[in-house]
Amino acid sequence: MKSLTIVILTAAFVVGAFFLFKPEPSGNGNQITPPWDIAVHDDGSSTVLGIQLGKTQFVDAAQLLGWDREVAVLIGNDDIASLEMYYSRFRSGAFTGKLVVASDASPQIAAQLAEQSAGGEYLGTGSRRFDIELSQIDSHQELAVKTLSFIPTINLDADIIEGRFGKATEIIKLGDSRHFLYPEKGLDIALNPNGKETLQYIAPKHFHLLRQPLIQQQLQQRSLEQQNSLEQKESTEQTQ
Repeated sequence: MKSLTIVILTAAFVVGAFFLFKPEPSGNGNQITPPWDIAVHDDGSSTVLGIQLGKTQFVDAAQLLGWDREVAVLIGNDDIASLEMYYSRFRSGAFTGKLVVASDASPQIAAQLAEQSAGGEYLGTGSRRFDIELSQIDSHQELAVKTLSFIPTINLDADIIEGRFGKATEIIKLGDSRHFLYPEKGLDIALNPNGKETLQYIAPKHFHLLRQPLIQQQLQQRSLEQQNSLEQKESTEQTQ
């Protein structure tokens, strides 16, 4: 099914090239550029989907990206709170998908906003979600957009990724997933054969915040593989 999807996608690129390279309007009439259109600035920030990461105010993102969104505070299993905005139907160029807009709010500020919510709900991951109104953030105009995570509806593969974004500087493999890293663009593309791909953007000067956790997971994975290999070897020797 995935190969069929890619064949259809390739045909769409040929037939609809005009639409792929022409920005499409978002829900509120603004022009949203394709996901590979990333402008890098001298100050180490970048602009993608009309948002300058680390600069555009969080409250302004709704006007730039469209009003069909949800704003919520997420509190993870580690009790760390974060402020995010969600678009369940988002268009970038000719691509549709889901978009998560994360703010640079401190855990303390996010937790305070959660306390103003009418109530929270538990998610399947064990995290808690507290829906809030955008007007509740009026007293925090200083908050900016920190990261964007775009989950396209279509399936991607390595050829499509490198055809649109160029050759990755580094590829980190974690289990069945591969992360295509573009530090100069502030972009991490997670290619997951068993799930949906995710494009995560951050200001290039802060790219280490995306890469370092991946390196730590990779080291843990290698350590576990070595431990399993050693245990298997010892088990084999004992049975001989």
